[in-house]
Amino acid sequence: MAIGVERRPRQRTPLWRNVTVLKWTAQIVFLIAVVTVGYLLFTEAADNLDARGIAVSFDFLADPPGIAIAEGIDTRPPTGGRALFVGIVNMLRVTVAGIVAATILGIIIGVARLSHNWIVNKVATGYIETIRNIPLLVQIIFWGVVITRLNNLELSTGPFGCAEPFDGCEGWLFVSNKGVSFAWLFPADGFWQWFMFLLLGVVAAVMVYRIRFRQKEEFGSETYALSWAFGTFFVFALVGWFVHPIMGFLGIFWGLISDFFDALPTIVMQAALALIALTAAARWIKGFLDSRRTPAGLAKLT
Repeated sequence: MAIGVERRPRQRTPLWRNVTVLKWTAQIVFLIAVVTVGYLLFTEAADNLDARGIAVSFDFLADPPGIAIAEGIDTRPPTGGRALFVGIVNMLRVTVAGIVAATILGIIIGVARLSHNWIVNKVATGYIETIRNIPLLVQIIFWGVVITRLNNLELSTGPFGCAEPFDGCEGWLFVSNKGVSFAWLFPADGFWQWFMFLLLGVVAAVMVYRIRFRQKEEFGSETYALSWAFGTFFVFALVGWFVHPIMGFLGIFWGLISDFFDALPTIVMQAALALIALTAAARWIKGFLDSRRTPAGLAKLT
């Protein structure tokens, strides 16, 4: 006697209960709703602009923008395309500066937070907790209000080109809504003659440092190599400060060099400085790796 199992025919799930069909239907309906709303908004905006005689096209890229940009590589761009380019450059400047500043500040605060010094640790902790618990928008509004409350920078005809709110252009520090200005050194008559002594002082200081450091390694006694190097440089700088007027005849030579560099296109100077920086960086990296090279390779770096 055979015992069999009765198989019932499989019933197909109705479409209104099929999960896959319901998901696709909901997504299609939502897509149609978004496209419809977007089309209605676009047509409404186009009708309003057309009623006011405002043309919507890319002609603004070639037309004068009629506005002045507060700061950048071109504060009065002749075309809309140029104004757009100035805005992109300003954005990149702020972004790169923000990344660099945030990286440096973050490293300093992070290291301070791990410090065993109670004062440094608590100051870093207070800064972190304060900044983290204040919304970013509030911080932006706060600093925006502070900056806008500062004086406008308007160059006067004073001897130092200071801002007008500072009467007489006297003082070492000027703060405005454009930034912070402070006193700085500028080359004048006799500077380059003195600069020659500074270069000689740097060369002599390096030589003295190497000699004293070599003596320290040979005899094992403290030779104060760094102090001797700084002292050597200071002596050359001091002697040059009093002797450089005697070498005034070199002014013609420095003038020729200055005229030569002024005649070079800006791109040449930029390319030369970039090449020098890359070469110096490559040499430093190579020396860093060579100093840590072991028979097992660069495993010591780990």
